[in-house]
Amino acid sequence: MSVRQWTRCSLLLLGTVGWSHTGFATEYVYLLAGQSNMMGRGKVSELAPGLRQTPANVSFYYQGRQQPLARFSHFGPEVLLAHRLAQALPDDHHILVKFAASGSYLRQWLPGSPLYKGLLRQLSYIPTWSGKPASLSAIFWMQGESDARSAKSAQAYGSRLQYLIRRLRTDTGSPGAAAFIGKINPGSDAFHWRTQIQDQQQQATQTLPMTYLVDTGGLGKLWDQLHYDARGQIGLGERFASRFLQQHRPARTDRPPAAAIPAAAPMPPSPTTATARPDNENTRPISRLVSTSPETTVHAASSGTIASSNTVPSSKQQTLRQQAERQAERRAAWQQRRQQQRQRQYLRLLEYQQRQQQYRQRTPE
Repeated sequence: MSVRQWTRCSLLLLGTVGWSHTGFATEYVYLLAGQSNMMGRGKVSELAPGLRQTPANVSFYYQGRQQPLARFSHFGPEVLLAHRLAQALPDDHHILVKFAASGSYLRQWLPGSPLYKGLLRQLSYIPTWSGKPASLSAIFWMQGESDARSAKSAQAYGSRLQYLIRRLRTDTGSPGAAAFIGKINPGSDAFHWRTQIQDQQQQATQTLPMTYLVDTGGLGKLWDQLHYDARGQIGLGERFASRFLQQHRPARTDRPPAAAIPAAAPMPPSPTTATARPDNENTRPISRLVSTSPETTVHAASSGTIASSNTVPSSKQQTLRQQAERQAERRAAWQQRRQQQRQRQYLRLLEYQQRQQQYRQRTPE
């Protein structure tokens, strides 16, 4: 049995191998894929306490296993997306599957590649709780910054993106899965072909059915003007969720509207492009963190998701802040390398398992 057939059968028969659980009307599977802005550079310490908890009707899968939403030190758009879906559709079970690779080109995601095979294999391992069949309801895609560095990659981006979405729908047996494409928005001049990528993303939404472009303008970024900070990731998750609920919210005539999650606080002005350094994602991701001193740290406010204070630090406090920044930067870089190492090990394991399966199929019993 091929990987495509295995994944399709697994998604159609998830209910027969799932755990026994009652109380959910329907189960939905959401795929979150892309590169570093899908992986996330937002600091979990800047989240409101309520957003660090995983809602009862949400299951989050990352790195091949079920995880809490805010287990690691950094997060992506999955946090706000999960909370919005949980409150908008409280009677349903929402399964979020995140599979991202920092610095990846679109060609590395095409069918037949290790990333694509790993993505399908991870989808096939997901158990469900309700005993009912699950379907891939939506694809959330945040990728394209790497391709904006190369004229050749940018030229082929549109056709590759459309092919990838078509094959994902076919190989998962989910022809009705909506696709939501996050519009790339790098601020550095190093991404010379970003306008061409943006145009092809827009064209894909006009060519493919049930495909939508999610605007990312105005979202907060780190100093590199490439990666979204905590506020930016909160905003990205909010926009993904709002567009999904607007376009593909299931009809519920017997359900009162859910209480809204407090909106994120207004975003601070981002650093100017002139002070930003380009981030070469093909070598080592650069992550420069915001201040972590008590006087300037970004913290959760009771009335919003994230808030910040404006106290001016003294000379000693500034020195302590710089030391904390360096420590946080080293810690984030180490954790990023560790996650990438785990991902490479996971992909090697998947390739080995596939070779073993092919060998058993060729070898007569």
